[in-house]
Amino acid sequence: MIRRILTTACALVALGLLYACGSERLLAPAANSWYDGGAKRPANADRSDPNVDTVAALKRSDYLANDISESAFIGPEGGEIDIDQTGSSIVFSPGAFSRRTRVTMTVKAGWNVAFEFAPHGIVFAAPVTVQQELSYTVADNPSNAAKLQAGYFQRNLDSIFLDMGQSVARVSELRHASIGRRLNSLVANFSIYHFSGYLMSSGFAGGGGDTAGIDSLP
Repeated sequence: MIRRILTTACALVALGLLYACGSERLLAPAANSWYDGGAKRPANADRSDPNVDTVAALKRSDYLANDISESAFIGPEGGEIDIDQTGSSIVFSPGAFSRRTRVTMTVKAGWNVAFEFAPHGIVFAAPVTVQQELSYTVADNPSNAAKLQAGYFQRNLDSIFLDMGQSVARVSELRHASIGRRLNSLVANFSIYHFSGYLMSSGFAGGGGDTAGIDSLP
């Protein structure tokens, strides 16, 4: 009898562990070989939460009065959505989607360079790249562009800022932006592997709403 009880208990524990692992895999973004890791955090960055970074938001050169959205159906062959008014785009490599899906890109209103993508939570199997022409921002020269990065936000955009001027924000999954050229304009590119919101930043900032920042643009 004791042996039977112990055997049953061990089986239940094993099933519980298996369910927990399976649930975590369902909730967490899948690991992808093309995902090249996050930006390097400075030694004096805010470390109150190891999964969150405090950054200085990248500003636009002109205020954007309203959100601008564009939608398209993207299939397994890949595709692109462009929002010409803001110099923003998103590029889907072949294989990112397994079936035809309606995708919406929204450039958020205000001074900050921020995007939201839908459907939220979708995970990609191949590279997806967000592009921003820097002539629409204050980082319009190579020395400033070298500091650019982007971070993920899950909740409403307004909720991530630490100051009234919305210049300092807390984001996760920080991504370094590579710099290329499109005709005569510098273009920042950063890869993403799932959908929600992303804020571009000009560098790290202090952890207590310090708008002076650390290693950010002047």
